[in-house]
Amino acid sequence: MQKTLAFASRIPIALGRGIRWLIFYKLMKISFYSFIIALITAQSLTAEISKAQDIKEVQITFGVRNVTLKYALNKLQKESGYNVFYLSPKVTPYRDISIPVEKRSVQETLELILQKTSFSYRQEGKTIILLDNKGRRVENTFQSDSQTNLLKQVRGRVTDENGNGLPGVNIVIKGSQRGFITDTDGRFMIDITDENTVLIFSFVGYMTEEIIVGNQNSIDLTMRVDPKNLSELVVVGYGVQKKSDLTGAVASVPMQFVKDQPVRGIADILQGRVPGMTLSRTSGQVGASTKIRIRGANSILGDNEPLYVVDGIIGGSIGSVHDIESIEILKDASATAIYGERASNGVILVTTKRATSSKPQIRVSFNTGFSYQPTRYPDKMNAAEFAEHLNDMSPGTYTEAEIAEFRRNGGTDWMKALTRTSVKNDHYISYSQKVNQVGVYLSARYLDETGTMKNSKIGGNYQIRANIDFKPSDKLSFNFD
Repeated sequence: MQKTLAFASRIPIALGRGIRWLIFYKLMKISFYSFIIALITAQSLTAEISKAQDIKEVQITFGVRNVTLKYALNKLQKESGYNVFYLSPKVTPYRDISIPVEKRSVQETLELILQKTSFSYRQEGKTIILLDNKGRRVENTFQSDSQTNLLKQVRGRVTDENGNGLPGVNIVIKGSQRGFITDTDGRFMIDITDENTVLIFSFVGYMTEEIIVGNQNSIDLTMRVDPKNLSELVVVGYGVQKKSDLTGAVASVPMQFVKDQPVRGIADILQGRVPGMTLSRTSGQVGASTKIRIRGANSILGDNEPLYVVDGIIGGSIGSVHDIESIEILKDASATAIYGERASNGVILVTTKRATSSKPQIRVSFNTGFSYQPTRYPDKMNAAEFAEHLNDMSPGTYTEAEIAEFRRNGGTDWMKALTRTSVKNDHYISYSQKVNQVGVYLSARYLDETGTMKNSKIGGNYQIRANIDFKPSDKLSFNFD
């Protein structure tokens, strides 16, 4: 009985301890939630304070050139996030504000903008207020950019005919000295203060374009190739240069005058079109090679042939002449600085055609020609007369019966027996298209030519060429030839 009472007496004590622990747990839980709420509130207050931090502490990258004071203040408001209020009539007369592009505080930037004026300023939270020379603020006359709507930002992209961005395109605001250039992807961003602003776009090898901004916020321009300017560009060992920038002897072959002519090989293209170059056939056989010399022969025993570079590959195969896009000749010793002693006889740079248009392009050419011996020959002896002549020179060469037989059937006309009218067939077809980053150029040629001498022929020659270009990024490209 005593043990039972003793156990029962401990129950209130145990219950009392459980209640105390429960109350302590509840208090700790409430304190934890209060701490979280206080922390969030402190962060919010800190964020609010940071929004209105001193303009000495806020860093921005800012720069303008030959702009009005109003334009500079509007741009400062846009870049810094502070509201800039000013007295509009007194700000308008100030012009030619120029500040180099640099990262500095908002205060330093504002002082540079106002250094040639009589204005001062005062910060009130997130607002910067311009004051006159007496430090007075004029009520109800201050305007911001959002009220005047004078500042407009125009973005865009400049591309070529294939949709590729053009880097380094010059963009000038007409009637001013303000200029911009596009980035590596052809994109640009310009601040405009007048909707009547005219933008002038110019780039080497392309036609100059003028565009009125108007109410446009985005301008995408596709520049057109200028054929006149392209003729001033030539391919050299290290890339493409202007003719006026070249210091070496370089000759360019105008391909536009060759494309409609029936040429069989590269020698037919170069014949008579390159100063200082001589070409001669090694034999009269059909398809015989042509000997090319640039500024004469340089060696008595060595090879005097020029070095061929096709699409940057030394000694590459030219293939069909219909696939040639351009030909440049490096004629002086400066070519050895690029290709070494192999270029001592000159260099022939050949650039083949590639896919350039997103639209499918198909070119077909059929060329058939004839060659024949002249039909009228000088008077000559027939077989009987020739036999009598030989008998006069050497009696007994032919008998009278043989001479009578020659006189009766006329003998053999060896000119007719050995010659014929030759036929030449040169047929060509090509297909090209560029889709996104992949360009494909395919071509096929069939050449069949017979000579005027019987048993002389080059026939059944088939040539197939494929150029595949893959450019996954601006810094990586693959070319398969």
